[in-house]
Amino acid sequence: MLQIAICDDNKKVIGYIKNIIYEILKKQDEKAEIHSYIGGMAFWKAINENKRYDILFLDLYMPDLPGLDLGTKMRYLSPETLIIIVSNREDYVFESFKMNPFRFIRKQRFKEEIEDVMLEALNEIREQNQPFWIHTGMANYCLYVKKILWIESHDKQIEIIYPKERISFRYKISDIEKELNNMGFLKIHRSILINVHHIQSINKNEILMDNGQTFIIAKKQLDKVRERMQNDIW
Repeated sequence: MLQIAICDDNKKVIGYIKNIIYEILKKQDEKAEIHSYIGGMAFWKAINENKRYDILFLDLYMPDLPGLDLGTKMRYLSPETLIIIVSNREDYVFESFKMNPFRFIRKQRFKEEIEDVMLEALNEIREQNQPFWIHTGMANYCLYVKKILWIESHDKQIEIIYPKERISFRYKISDIEKELNNMGFLKIHRSILINVHHIQSINKNEILMDNGQTFIIAKKQLDKVRERMQNDIW
């Protein structure tokens, strides 16, 4: 069952958003729990108590904890959550990019825009949970490719790095690079493959992943990463 959160400092807005989302989910025959949080601090407390959500509807202007700060914190703590910003503060659109939001919806256009956004979000979640099998000869491993942050090679083992767990098994990194061809992975080092869809920012010779991990690489490789981010189609 989907876990959805709405975080806004206006109780009426929360109720309005919740009712529309329920209507859309009903048409799609999707079941979900929708949790409401009045203000950023209430939501942040729940996250620190290990509550996790598939989708977060987030207001940007909240006096106790602004949405820009909350969204940035969420990127590190729960990078798999799809953040949908719901705000009239269009002047914050570009600043909000640092939290890598899934979509930005204007409150005054919410009813007109939300259905298409929800359908895209549901499709994204389905794809995130689509299994990809690796056959090693000795065992079969189920990978959820879109959730992988990066892959490391240690001796003859590879380690798959997810936001909240790591799994390892005997495999060559060159072989898994071929298996994941055209799925958004790029070798930045002979022993590291990164998922370009989890890059939060690129600055000089540093790549920042959306869980806070940084990689220092050569400028030549950075140019390849930028090109892949611009041209890659998942």
